[in-house]
Amino acid sequence: MADTTLWSPFIITNEGVKIRQQSIAESKPITFHYAKIGQGTPTNPLNIPLMPDIISPAEQVAVVRSEPDGETHHIGIRIDNTDFEQSVLMTEIGLYASIDDKAPILYGYTYATQGYDSIPAGNISHYVWTIEIDTVLSRTQNISFNYDGSDVYATQKDVEVLHTTKADKSELPTTLPAN
Repeated sequence: MADTTLWSPFIITNEGVKIRQQSIAESKPITFHYAKIGQGTPTNPLNIPLMPDIISPAEQVAVVRSEPDGETHHIGIRIDNTDFEQSVLMTEIGLYASIDDKAPILYGYTYATQGYDSIPAGNISHYVWTIEIDTVLSRTQNISFNYDGSDVYATQKDVEVLHTTKADKSELPTTLPAN
């Protein structure tokens, strides 16, 4: 393996988002079938959500664990090079999933932003590696907060508008306090 390999966040593809939405709407489980590892790097990461497959597939590897917990989905993939005929300089991972009996699609993708992981051919040395991937239920985050109204801050423009609309301007401050 390279000294340090840094991976991008796991990005759910547009088709992956559709599967997730269908899963939620119809209360159907998502089946993660397999992952592919490859030797490609995206030229434009903004296009990742549109990808139908990884860039340069080298090997297909097994999903060995799939556990939803309501907010995230924990997936384990196992790279076992026993059947690898060639070494792989792994720079990308794609996860393939479906609902019902439909064909698996590229659900999500990650790529090495620095370095790579070198996996030898199976006839050179045996190598087994389990990678954990955690995905969220969707691309959106639910954010909430409670506001009790006790702290209100006005901008300079708010004060100026108030000055021009208030009949008795003698009650208004003429300057804002410094921060």
